[in-house]
Amino acid sequence: MPRDRVAALRGAEASSILPRTPRSLVVRSSIILLIDDEGSTVLDNSDQTTDRDPPGDLRFEEVSGGRTIESDDGTSYVVGCTRPETPSNAILALDQDGEFSEIRLATPRSGCGATFVPDIGLVVFGGSAEGKAFEVVEAGGTVRALPFDADATAGAALVLSSDDIVLALGGLRDAAPAATRFFDLRCQADCAPDELSAAALPELQTRGEAFKFEGGVLALGENNEGETLAFKVQLPDGQVTPLPFRERRFGATPVPAPNGTLMVVGGVLPSSAPALTVEAFFPE
Repeated sequence: MPRDRVAALRGAEASSILPRTPRSLVVRSSIILLIDDEGSTVLDNSDQTTDRDPPGDLRFEEVSGGRTIESDDGTSYVVGCTRPETPSNAILALDQDGEFSEIRLATPRSGCGATFVPDIGLVVFGGSAEGKAFEVVEAGGTVRALPFDADATAGAALVLSSDDIVLALGGLRDAAPAATRFFDLRCQADCAPDELSAAALPELQTRGEAFKFEGGVLALGENNEGETLAFKVQLPDGQVTPLPFRERRFGATPVPAPNGTLMVVGGVLPSSAPALTVEAFFPE
């Protein structure tokens, strides 16, 4: 997987500043939804802003800082428990028409993994020693648990491996690096994962994210010092290849690009200066 740096990205200039400093974002072609602990604001293409109230009993502080997971029906889910902070069972859903809805998991979680699986729904994993390891949010907002025992793994990346099988990589479980495991979401009873010992990623301890490509997955996350790391995991054998950045950085964000590459942006350098370059990973 060759790596390259994008020298410059240039867009239209704007004189306005963001109306709030977002901890979570929903980005669409016509609007950007900015979310912080105090509220949310929609910013449209004409720089017009509209503050939005939360749905139901939801408080924005319950989801602020959570990752946004996109579904195949145009719904965006801001999942509160993906952040490594105070446990949350709240999910903010924004449908394709821009309407908010509140979704509640049965179990509050912290540092959960999350991904979308076609024909199943939004899948949430780990982050609690209580309840079940997995909860699924189906179309329409219905929540159901899957019959896997509770799993307190926090910070793992969750990604669809094949069919209805998901792969959990990295994270910490009982303060120790968690194993890399396959979970068959079609299991109906006495469910247990299959471990892929060759693909262990002890360096990835928090904020795990994974992206599938032909023949494997690209896993990113942070080590115990907050440094952003990346690895290629070949499937099915589990061979792991470290993918060092051209510039070491801490707290960077992976962003999938429309051309199939993965861009890593932001963060700070070891000197504490802002990381101003963008690094791109190109699947082979």
